[in-house]
Amino acid sequence: MRSLKEVRSAHMEYGKMREKESRLLKKGLTRTPRSSRMENEFDNHSQNDADMKQEETLLQEHISKHHLKVTKERSAILRAFIEAERHVTAEELYRMMKEQYASIGLATIYRTLNLFCECGLAEQRQFGDGHARYELTYNVNHHDHLVCTQCKKIIEFENLDIEKLQDKVAKAHRFTVYSHKLELYGLCSDCAKSNSSLQKGKDEPHALRRSRSK
Repeated sequence: MRSLKEVRSAHMEYGKMREKESRLLKKGLTRTPRSSRMENEFDNHSQNDADMKQEETLLQEHISKHHLKVTKERSAILRAFIEAERHVTAEELYRMMKEQYASIGLATIYRTLNLFCECGLAEQRQFGDGHARYELTYNVNHHDHLVCTQCKKIIEFENLDIEKLQDKVAKAHRFTVYSHKLELYGLCSDCAKSNSSLQKGKDEPHALRRSRSK
């Protein structure tokens, strides 16, 4: 159970995060809503190093703090995770990497993704399909999700009116918020259109039969 001091600290951090997100959103500075053979495998992406410098620094600080090893495998997984730019499972990331990085196993990817979550780079999400998905959250605007229950598409969206309403509701109930998430489940436009066409195809034979019987 959190102490009062911990809750107040979390609330202050949450407030600072929201203020920072609002300022950066206006400026457009944050991301919008991813052996010798081994040496060769991991040395081909120097051109992308600058793009992930902040993330890599955060990871290295966490690794050093917990007396872990900085490895080229972890750097490669971080790079692939950032370039994926979507809500990815460990298995999906493994399939994306296995051709170029044959030395990296699925267990290593699982451990590294959990490490990303521990250091604040990512969060694990559950969208009702039984799979744990990982999302880059460091230096990314807070956003919510629309989840299609048919094709499993996940759509990110930002809405400041919803954020303000949540703050208003919390204030009205004298409730201290230190984190939140919003997930809306339904059908995307493509699946809704497909279902409508399918239902129309089923209904037409009945209509024809009724017209013939008259």
